[in-house]
Amino acid sequence: MAASKIGAGAGPLPGKVQKPEILSLVEKSQAAAVICEEKFKPWLQEIRGVKIIASKSDGDWGLEYLLAGGSRDLGKEERQACLEDDAILMFTSGTTAKSKGVILKNYQVMNSVEAYIKTLNLSEKDSSLIATPMYHVTGMICILSVFLTVGGTVFIQPKVDGDA
Repeated sequence: MAASKIGAGAGPLPGKVQKPEILSLVEKSQAAAVICEEKFKPWLQEIRGVKIIASKSDGDWGLEYLLAGGSRDLGKEERQACLEDDAILMFTSGTTAKSKGVILKNYQVMNSVEAYIKTLNLSEKDSSLIATPMYHVTGMICILSVFLTVGGTVFIQPKVDGDA
């Protein structure tokens, strides 16, 4: 959502894959910047021209400190998002098992969000558990974006434990 606010797209990446897969996805995306956990920073330093924004060592994801470093402006100037703007770059393996990027526009995301809200008759009184990965369409759009739009409550399942 912050990326859309500054006129950029977002491409969520899975955190449970290995280094070659992550590097391949970042290269395919032609990303200008990657926001990641500190542990992924050494992997991404191999890719030229990509700004790496890693979490602080204490796990704080506040990004205000980025604007003080004299780096490229990451959003000081507000802009009005358009429905035709690219919103999300999702990766799918399809039938070949080789990742391909699929660009979703704002209008496509919002159409899905509105369809879920109307079909399920959701309101701010509703809540949902996100037990699916948020780098998948289901977690990001069908649950998170839907409940943020209606003002509902979202609970995030941080880890699935099949033995519990």
